[in-house]
Amino acid sequence: MLRLKDNDNYYTNKETDQSVTKILRDETGREIGRSCSTAKTGSNDGIYKDEVYGIKSDNLQVVEGIGPKINQLLRDAGIITWRQLSNASLEELQTVLDNAGPNYKIHNPKSWSRQAKLAADKKWDELITLQKALGAGVDNYKHATDSKLEKLLIRKGKLKASK
Repeated sequence: MLRLKDNDNYYTNKETDQSVTKILRDETGREIGRSCSTAKTGSNDGIYKDEVYGIKSDNLQVVEGIGPKINQLLRDAGIITWRQLSNASLEELQTVLDNAGPNYKIHNPKSWSRQAKLAADKKWDELITLQKALGAGVDNYKHATDSKLEKLLIRKGKLKASK
């Protein structure tokens, strides 16, 4: 594979309105690898690093319910930043999941836009409170466990674990 590394003849680009994924093919044309999607030049105007916690605004995984695979699906659909996710309709998000196949039927994007808006507006305490409530799935939850955002901040050393 190293012989292909710098040879553009083996790469093709899969483009959406706002991102590009490089696809590596072998001599027979068979796909053998992909890069992560990257924002197109000029389309990353909305990407910034939060000055409080140092989280980049294209890290959609701060949203409860979004992991690496769904993050990539959203990027491929042109949803790259928290602000873009906050502006996405429930129908649009459900379509992304439905088009990805039956393994994604279990996921519910109902709260994703709301969580993303809190992240985009840097309302971290409100996001943590919402995620704790979502984690329990019931009203009047006692907030006994850390939210997804808190877990991320603990891993980054930006927050101490609660006891």
